[in-house]
Amino acid sequence: TLALGWQKIDDYSAELRISVKDTGIGIKEEDIGRLSTAFERIEEERNRSIEGTGLGLSIVRQLLGMMGSRLEVRSTYGSGSEFSFSVTQRIVWWEPVGSFAENYRKAMMNSVRYRESFHAPDARILVVDDTKMNLTVIQGFLKRTLLQVDVVENGADMLNYVQQKKYDVIFIDHYMPGMDGIEALHRMRQLPGNVNAGVPCIALTANAVAGAREMYLAEGFTDYLTKPVDSSKLEQMLLDYLPESAVIRVKAEERPPEAVMLPEIEGIDTAAAVANCGSAALFREIADEFCAGTEERASQIEGYARQRDYKNYTVLVHALKSSARLIGAAELAGRAAELEALGSRPDAAAVAEGTPALLALYRSLSGRLRPYLERELPQPQGRIPMTREQFDGAVADVKQCILAFDFDTAEEIVRMMGQYTVPVGKETKFQRMRKYIFAGDRDALLNLL
Repeated sequence: TLALGWQKIDDYSAELRISVKDTGIGIKEEDIGRLSTAFERIEEERNRSIEGTGLGLSIVRQLLGMMGSRLEVRSTYGSGSEFSFSVTQRIVWWEPVGSFAENYRKAMMNSVRYRESFHAPDARILVVDDTKMNLTVIQGFLKRTLLQVDVVENGADMLNYVQQKKYDVIFIDHYMPGMDGIEALHRMRQLPGNVNAGVPCIALTANAVAGAREMYLAEGFTDYLTKPVDSSKLEQMLLDYLPESAVIRVKAEERPPEAVMLPEIEGIDTAAAVANCGSAALFREIADEFCAGTEERASQIEGYARQRDYKNYTVLVHALKSSARLIGAAELAGRAAELEALGSRPDAAAVAEGTPALLALYRSLSGRLRPYLERELPQPQGRIPMTREQFDGAVADVKQCILAFDFDTAEEIVRMMGQYTVPVGKETKFQRMRKYIFAGDRDALLNLL
């Protein structure tokens, strides 16, 4: 019988206890001390039919000694024996992970065998979305395509950008505060000397209802894409609308799936979140952004509900719905969708009644996410310090990779740097560098480095 147990030692460690108990012939008390002797076999005559060299327990004791533990043996001759040991285990997250087998199955089912279908280093696109998380996901999805991706968070900034640069494709979110996507598109089309006249403009929407395509085409969009954005559909959309001369097709190879193991977080389907975000690393970045603005966004929603400003209320609740879907928070997304519909009517009484529960769930979910985001903050024991010279050298290598559009090697260098303790005063730069790497933000990286 195998038994596993544990006991908390402090905030960062626990004692694990493992024991194996049998109902065999047992060991005489005077023979127990001989178990650790190499090549020693107890009751050789009685056990002559059992193969072995007598090294097993000797090796076990040596291994346990290296881990600061020892093997304990209790036995009753004729009844059986129990072998046990305890080891200290560092803990970075106290939430239960649930069923390992089930989580692994989900992770493998949702792991995408991804290989970018094209490269387009000379093409440039603009993405307009008031939800920063959506921008981060799209940048992350497209970093391996080598596309130049500009992002802005509102229609006014979009109008400034399109007067300064020529784009090959423009993605515009429909629901944005102030100037929505449809108004931004109409204003862009009316700009004098518009350098982006005729450029394909794709609507981004979380409301994929019947007739949506026809409505967006009638408003002047070229096509539309639903959110959360699917990486394969995004790439296919770009292949459909990028100039053929800018696209370099990539041989259809498959990358091995990323076996993602994340802790269970109440209210979040982590497997769906990783599928939506593209990787566990990017999910962490997105979840961080989700939590960072919780109180500000919740207060804004409360204020608009109180003021009965249902236009802005609906825009913010729509953005919350989109963000919740992105991180796999189905219940929060569902409640937000209901209140978005109520705000659109508007139904003042239902909005006033339902908003507090929505925001309570929103704040609660952010609270449950924060420990997951903070779990890597304690430095693992035994992490080797990195000198300033080593740090600067690694940063220079990352910059050379980014200049050469080699994000794979740059990402690997950053992962290796993460195994060391960063020099004092360099932590913020390293965290920003890691964030921009995973988001595929080449311009921000080069400015930082």
